Amino acid sequence: MKISSFAQFLVKMSPHSKCFLIYGNNENLVYFREKVILNHLKKTIPSLQVHLLEEFIISETSSLSLFESEPSPVVYLYRRANDRLLKEVEKTLNQGSHYYILASPQLNSKAKLVDFALKHPSVAAIPSYTIEDAEITKVIHDFCQETSLNLHPEAKKILFESLMSNPSTFESQLQKAALFYSGASSEFSPSAFKELFISKEEGDLFKMKEAFFKGDTVSFTQLWNTLKQDDFQDISLIRFLQAEAFRSLKGPGGGPYQIRNPLSPLQVTRLLSLLLNLETTLKWQPDLPENYLLQMLLQWLPTKSLETR
Repeated sequence: MKISSFAQFLVKMSPHSKCFLIYGNNENLVYFREKVILNHLKKTIPSLQVHLLEEFIISETSSLSLFESEPSPVVYLYRRANDRLLKEVEKTLNQGSHYYILASPQLNSKAKLVDFALKHPSVAAIPSYTIEDAEITKVIHDFCQETSLNLHPEAKKILFESLMSNPSTFESQLQKAALFYSGASSEFSPSAFKELFISKEEGDLFKMKEAFFKGDTVSFTQLWNTLKQDDFQDISLIRFLQAEAFRSLKGPGGGPYQIRNPLSPLQVTRLLSLLLNLETTLKWQPDLPENYLLQMLLQWLPTKSLETR
């Protein structure tokens, strides 16, 4: 069955869901949702055992004797799901009361395994391309409830923005927030709280993005060169800009924290075309001139903000 809204699925997760297939090209989001589902199952079933599989091999469940107690349920995690698993998955779904979380950023909607999951009533097919505001809001809300943490509204905003940009690290980020509050004074300091989540590299990365979208060629050049000195790979920087361009297609969103105006579909199309061409060039022409990517981006970058094109 297809899951259209992950946040709504978490609220009304069916007890019949035994297998979760998480797919899509957003790797951060795929593994974030894997962790969220796992945490949900562990809270629902305290005796649940977690087995991380290197190979998708599930031992068959033997019959119990009269003197044996029912074993604890198990959730099997496998992070290299592919179409070759199809027959094995079909077979294992009929075995016992175990759970299966299959995740892969390499799987797309055309995969046979995805098609199977979409049609099977006990398999949740979870496409993971764009993060939802509601799922981040729910994760923060649930954590605050479980830990009796009374977050300042500004702290929620900062935490929300941090998780939106890097959801797969949500567990460590939430723990940082809890530790900050346990040792903080009664007066909340937004700047001190924000420092928890932004390393030097991450700060420069987002400053570079803002400079790019504002058409600030001087700042963009400085930040690009700084990131290169910090061993950021060209392909990583290009893909980061691609992700930000895709995010613009969503519009401002329903959350209160997305304040930057989105680009128009035409602007995004042109930008993505450029970034895709640069990514392809990187893959097939390894001996590019120094600063080739930077020069290509600067040629395209307008003198005024992309947002006002």
